[in-house]
Amino acid sequence: MRELNSLATRMTFNPGNITYKEMIATGNIGLIKSTDLKNEIIRYYHPLERHAMITLNNNSNLVDGNYCQKLFSHSLFVEDMDVESGTTICDSIFGNESLKGLHSTSDMHLSDLDNQLNMFNLVQFRKKIAKNTDDR
Repeated sequence: MRELNSLATRMTFNPGNITYKEMIATGNIGLIKSTDLKNEIIRYYHPLERHAMITLNNNSNLVDGNYCQKLFSHSLFVEDMDVESGTTICDSIFGNESLKGLHSTSDMHLSDLDNQLNMFNLVQFRKKIAKNTDDR
């Protein structure tokens, strides 16, 4: 369950390019006289901006809109729960018996082969996104 939770984590990327964006927006990039230097700066920042856009898109559409939504419908999403003692933050919301019931319902849901396949495919899909993001 811990791995499933960690796959719901969103990656962030902020390229720290405020000065570059300001120079582009105001046209002050033209103040740089060297065409080679200007082109080198643009070549440096363009992939960073693209990576930031892809990261935001992955977070919004793939992690939040797809993975987390389906994860919530296919499993019990709690942090390190000791079923016997019920000692988690969830215990302040649910009683120990309710937590055991939720855990049991989740187990029954995932005992269905179609649900197992859906969960397997979902986790593999999310791992692939994470790996592709790490490889950039």
